[in-house]
Amino acid sequence: FRQSTMSNPVPFKIKNKMRRAQLMLKMKQDMKQQRKVDRDKRRKQRDLTGEAPPIQRTIENMRVPDETIVLSDNEEVQEEENNDEYIEYYDENVPPKVLITT
Repeated sequence: FRQSTMSNPVPFKIKNKMRRAQLMLKMKQDMKQQRKVDRDKRRKQRDLTGEAPPIQRTIENMRVPDETIVLSDNEEVQEEENNDEYIEYYDENVPPKVLITT
């Protein structure tokens, strides 16, 4: 399509739907390409300085450790699991007693 006379065309001022869609697609591709170039620059800069890549912020990384959480290697938890009265049923050592009625 023909280039606009404006240096930065504004998509919402373009009346033709097809041209507006083409312009938006081109703008989106340019933005994606620019992000890739910026990402590559940052990666090269980190390689030159020997800096580690940034740690991604996830829910698990940002979680504050809670003292009420019990880990599985805890002695009390192991003892509770060993003394569980239903462990035979869960391990399928004893068939369950089920009565099916109609």
